[in-house]
Amino acid sequence: METKKSFSYPWIIMIAILSSPLAFLSPAEALPVGVPNVPCGSLSNPSPGTLCYTITPGGGKASAGGSRQEFSTIIQSTEPEYVIASVVIEVTSAAGERNGPTVNQISSGGQASAVSVATNKLRELRQIKGELQAKATVLAGPALIEAQTKLNALSEEERTFEEVVTKITAAGQDAGKFHVTGSANPRRCGTFNLDKCGSWIEYNIYVVRRYVGDPIAAYNRAFAVAQDAQNTITRLVAQSQPTPNPSPEESNPTDADLISVIELNKLCGKTIYLKSWKGDYLHRPDSDVQKITTWGPTGGSQWSIECLDNGKFQLKSWKGDYLYRPDSDVQKITTWDPTGGSQWAFEVFGKNQVMLKSWKGDYLHRPDSDVQKITTWDPTGGSKWTIYVRQ
Repeated sequence: METKKSFSYPWIIMIAILSSPLAFLSPAEALPVGVPNVPCGSLSNPSPGTLCYTITPGGGKASAGGSRQEFSTIIQSTEPEYVIASVVIEVTSAAGERNGPTVNQISSGGQASAVSVATNKLRELRQIKGELQAKATVLAGPALIEAQTKLNALSEEERTFEEVVTKITAAGQDAGKFHVTGSANPRRCGTFNLDKCGSWIEYNIYVVRRYVGDPIAAYNRAFAVAQDAQNTITRLVAQSQPTPNPSPEESNPTDADLISVIELNKLCGKTIYLKSWKGDYLHRPDSDVQKITTWGPTGGSQWSIECLDNGKFQLKSWKGDYLYRPDSDVQKITTWDPTGGSQWAFEVFGKNQVMLKSWKGDYLHRPDSDVQKITTWDPTGGSKWTIYVRQ
């Protein structure tokens, strides 16, 4: 009788074979070498790098007088929080003419999707912190101290999240996709091989999985601190700034300047005002700290419409920059160069009202707040704007 053998492959596949003509494993026996003693279904609050296993049965039988039977199982990662660390195959029962099990790697591994998500979220958090640090440079005295306290708390959350990203990256290497195959043939048996007997091979496929983790929960904790810092710094900056200086030109739109929704195709090249539900106007002040606010119907509230081939619009301010939705949920509206974030879709609402949909799918919004006057939100009443065309 042959002894139990194990084989190692470059992709960390191990096969343990009980190779007597008919052999069974007792359920009480230990798990095969290389399989952690933790079923994945029993994990509670695992940390990145934790190993566990699942079992998939494989194999089957070719009946006496029947035909050859082929057995096939695909092994691959199916949950974003886990990757495959290794595969261990253990034959539990075998008799007669059988082949396998054989393991073939049919695709190479790589980083789990959670790694790229975590890396992108860390980059986004650092961008948010950089924007807030730049915004706070205009502060002084007690206001600067208060802002710096918030930024220090954000830096601490950034370091904590960076540690999470490092662990996720270290744990996130997937071994790839595998094909496990086997077969069994009916065989001659009995006196003078005049009878036909069945053959079979049965095996367990132990898939050793490594927990990668979900970066979103950790990011949300850090983002809550970033949002608190943003609210504080926005308030402090607004309190420290003099009254915005609009352009020198005054113009009071009237009902005669309203544009009908059927004339939206005539907006190209026009100068417009956008009046909010609160009665004030989307405004670009003469400031590079607070670039977008609301004000009266002055020159700073005038926007030149540029039509694009894709059916969208760009709104150019009197200062030459464009209404912009950055890839940040802290500072949601600012001005920038004419890029993808400067493109807006106009959605008609009512006779003279539109909603401006950003490239991120949210809408230009005037909240019921005089601290943060412009943001983005769902398509609610605060996202409706009345268009006036400057004649």
